[in-house]
Amino acid sequence: MGKGSEPTPAQLGTYFLNRIKDQLHIVLAFSPVGTKFRTRASMFPSLFSQCSIDWFLPWPIEALVDVSGGFLRNFKMECTPEDKESLILHMGECHNMVRDVSETYF
Repeated sequence: MGKGSEPTPAQLGTYFLNRIKDQLHIVLAFSPVGTKFRTRASMFPSLFSQCSIDWFLPWPIEALVDVSGGFLRNFKMECTPEDKESLILHMGECHNMVRDVSETYF
């Protein structure tokens, strides 16, 4: 197709389908509570491996501390083990405070 020429119906169809593929997003919502989520994940592994999961529920402080511990426990720092543990707890608490302040701001 050259500049100024009319596209054929097949070219318009191809253009339309390509735009749909580029712009279409599908949202699936599953509850992670119970066994159905695990069952669905095992039945459709490609669906669950190719998507991003947003957890909309607030994380408990213990989970936030576990995540920070996972990053920092084996990280080499010049500090005492007590200081490192305090930092891990502090990072979890910081994330918790950000959530609280975000709710207030909203």
